Amino acid sequence: MVSQTERIFYILNKLRRDNRVTTGDAAERFEVSSRTVKRDFEYIRDRLDYNLVWSGQGKHYYLSEGDLERIRLRGEQELLFYSLAMGFCRNRQLMPLVSRSIEEHLAGLLPPEYRDLSEHISYGLFDYPEPPPRFFSLILRAISGRYQMAMTYTSLKGGRSERRVDPLHLKNWNGQWYLAAWCHLRKEIRLFLLNRVNDLALTGDRFVFPMDEEEFRRRMNGGFGIMTELNRDSAPVRVTLRFTGRAALLTEGAVWHPSQTVRRDEESGAREFSFPVSTYEEVLNRVFSFRDEAEILEPEDLRQIWKDTIGKMSRKFL
Repeated sequence: MVSQTERIFYILNKLRRDNRVTTGDAAERFEVSSRTVKRDFEYIRDRLDYNLVWSGQGKHYYLSEGDLERIRLRGEQELLFYSLAMGFCRNRQLMPLVSRSIEEHLAGLLPPEYRDLSEHISYGLFDYPEPPPRFFSLILRAISGRYQMAMTYTSLKGGRSERRVDPLHLKNWNGQWYLAAWCHLRKEIRLFLLNRVNDLALTGDRFVFPMDEEEFRRRMNGGFGIMTELNRDSAPVRVTLRFTGRAALLTEGAVWHPSQTVRRDEESGAREFSFPVSTYEEVLNRVFSFRDEAEILEPEDLRQIWKDTIGKMSRKFL
């Protein structure tokens, strides 16, 4: 069954390309009545705000010059966006729900040249396992309806435990999916990596949000990375990192936190980033990924942890 969206997309493409479309063009192509196509024309006028003009002499519809220029600019941007979206849908790790059907729908909307373009677009991530799609359906239903969930979870140490959780927020960080939820076992908000969830089910019991929602969002975005400490009352600690050489070039324009400050040494080309963090783990990972071209300047306790780790690595491997 062809949707109105597909018919309107076809009509707009005809106008964009030829600035000429007849009722019969769309009616014949989609095997619908002329009355149906005329309702599509009314939608384009009333909802999309295009000045669709009837030519009595030519027996066709066309756009005024200003609207034709507007639709051509907007149309190209939309087609490019849909091409990007098709490439995005092919990554099942990022798009775990109905990605195949969306990809097929977009393929039906796009002209052949833009479908070909989508084949040249891909999204590369670390090769993490894909969580079961049904987990996403359950979690989204639970967040929307505020239903508790029963979970079987495996920790980093390999221990398996049964949890009852109140799901609050679903987040993708660096290609991995995390669930922020109030854990009834630990009596605090925890972050659960979906790849370590063994089983998941709705309980049918409702829950009340454990804190002010604005405060929750502030804490979710208050630190660097995914390791946000949602239960801490103290403010995040501000760290300063220095990047030199190739690392300084690679970090140009990087935004690791909305409140970050960046300083560039014009003489050496080095860059210094300062931003708040809740825990040190991910900062250390980021610094070590740039090897000897990254340095922790402050706070002093984090700098000492960094130096001690370098010493341990040196003694172990050299």
